[in-house]
Amino acid sequence: MWECPSCRQRVEDRLETCWKCGTGRDGTPAPVDWADEQGVDGEVPFAAPAVSESQGVLPYEPVRRPTVPPVVKAVAYVFLAEGIVAAIHVAWAVYRNRLSINPGLLAVPICFGLLRLSPAWHAMTLVLLPIAIFVCTGEAILSYGLAWYPFRSILIAFAVVSIWQYRVLSRPAVRAVFERDNQGELK
Repeated sequence: MWECPSCRQRVEDRLETCWKCGTGRDGTPAPVDWADEQGVDGEVPFAAPAVSESQGVLPYEPVRRPTVPPVVKAVAYVFLAEGIVAAIHVAWAVYRNRLSINPGLLAVPICFGLLRLSPAWHAMTLVLLPIAIFVCTGEAILSYGLAWYPFRSILIAFAVVSIWQYRVLSRPAVRAVFERDNQGELK
């Protein structure tokens, strides 16, 4: 084992460069694009050793993790905020000794499913968002007959945000991020 002169990580003798920062054994800096090739934040997850008939066992091969596009992160974090608001609503109802079944709680697992690039959560989101848009818009329209309805503007804002989320998640480029190949791996 040798110690990386740059980040002080312990590296196996068979490797010529640090697995974490890409610095060479002799202290030569990593190539400029090394972190981009390795995945998230330069961290390199490892797969099983690659086996070659001529060379035997090769050093561990880095596994490329797909990166989550910033627009998907934005949509996911909006879902997280919506889920937290729904959880507060449920907690307040329990505090007041009332039962509240709030489907908005689904926004929390949707957030984490989108951040993990799960095709199932992506598909579920594309089904649930039009329902949310329809319900919020319908309730806002029906509430115009009431003299005073404090949640009308909140419903309209929620419908507008849901339309934005649906438009982002239904873009072809974003849909491609969630596609899987024949082996079930993300493309």
